[in-house]
Amino acid sequence: MPKTWIVADTHFNHSNIILYENRPFKDNDEMNKELIKRWNETVAPEDTVYHLGDVSFGGRAIRDSILPHLNGYKILRLGNHDYRTSKPQWLKYFDEVYEDDILLDDLCLSHYPLDEEVHAKLSFTGLIKGNVHGHVHSQIDGLDQTKYKCVSVELTDYRPIDFEIIKAHFGVI
Repeated sequence: MPKTWIVADTHFNHSNIILYENRPFKDNDEMNKELIKRWNETVAPEDTVYHLGDVSFGGRAIRDSILPHLNGYKILRLGNHDYRTSKPQWLKYFDEVYEDDILLDDLCLSHYPLDEEVHAKLSFTGLIKGNVHGHVHSQIDGLDQTKYKCVSVELTDYRPIDFEIIKAHFGVI
């Protein structure tokens, strides 16, 4: 049975993220190889992966050397660093690409954490039960973990996380 996975902030080929987030890799090459390995150990070819943005740094050659090697049907919700590449370019590597947030099983999938007021309105009206996001990496202090779930790779063992675990986090059955 195919599974659904969520991931954010892979930042393939971004040497500064190794320093900013104290990632356990000596350089881009080691980080890229390990992220690909962990992705493919986790995700089967028939699975679906929602990537919540900030995929990679560098040009087409970098994307060509990494993204075609990742398992799964891949859906991208663009992050702030992804706008350097056009949507048609991303569609060479992802099966679907969105600029807007995605509603999936009563959860809002976004790059940035939803604004508290927006979150409150969407929750009050029953549209969402929680917000799954990236962008903040390991800096989740101040985000109510009953309302938010950050899936930046620093918090998910540098691999996509099972959507069933995320749904359980919010009590979504």
